[in-house]
Amino acid sequence: MMTLMEKQQRLLLKKFHTLCGKAGLRQDEKRAMVESCGYTSSKELTVPELVELCNSLELSMRPDLKELDRARKRLIASIFAWREAMGDRANMNEVKGIACRAAKTENGFNSIKLEKLRSLYSAFSKKTKDMATVEELTAKELEYKAWVN
Repeated sequence: MMTLMEKQQRLLLKKFHTLCGKAGLRQDEKRAMVESCGYTSSKELTVPELVELCNSLELSMRPDLKELDRARKRLIASIFAWREAMGDRANMNEVKGIACRAAKTENGFNSIKLEKLRSLYSAFSKKTKDMATVEELTAKELEYKAWVN
């Protein structure tokens, strides 16, 4: 009887070979990818390595996914920066929840459209810059009042 990890590895291995075929990779190119992980056979690859290889193949075949991935990462970074500027710490689930509420979607973070990701990134970046500006002005005003008194 196969364990869950063995089943997952088998499915990912099948996906890896399917993606290689769709990408039009020759046998030597596929072998080079496997050897870059330090193995001689694709059957030796671990689940995380297979996931990484499959993701990189998918991204290379679809440039729009690469742009979406970049926009998601930028939005996540801007929300983390905004929370930090407020003096809070957040984890990834909270940040994705904030993004989903801001995008008014209940279908999950990955369902947010590219235009909305860009818009939200802009909004959260602006909020962070505004907070920094207000903080700076407040500090200068307090310093001035302390000096005057």
